[in-house]
Amino acid sequence: MTTEATPTSDRACQNWYQCKADPKEIEVTSPSGTNDRTCRPCQGNECGCVACNVGEWISRACNLPENNTICSACSPCLAGTYLQTRCSTSQDTHCPSYTECDTTTQYQAASGTASSDRLVPLGMGRVL
Repeated sequence: MTTEATPTSDRACQNWYQCKADPKEIEVTSPSGTNDRTCRPCQGNECGCVACNVGEWISRACNLPENNTICSACSPCLAGTYLQTRCSTSQDTHCPSYTECDTTTQYQAASGTASSDRLVPLGMGRVL
């Protein structure tokens, strides 16, 4: 950065600002002959954080320099469960167990599927 000379003063020069490495900063404006460089703190992947792949979710968010992103594989639904919420970048798959019928007062009207719970009617009985 430079301050132009005047009839009563010499030119004043300063070194350009260097973006910090720790904590990491990103250059916003490049320096010129009359302006200094401007920087801002990095965010997310700009900081060198690991990005998760398809089929993974972020089980611990990036917080450099202390911790990088931890990606975990999306969990499959196991036998006896159904898919309620799909895996996304921010959460794992949610697969609750099928509802258990109270065999003393209920019957199973429909079986559970990979994406739906069992259908257990409540308070519906047959009068013969």
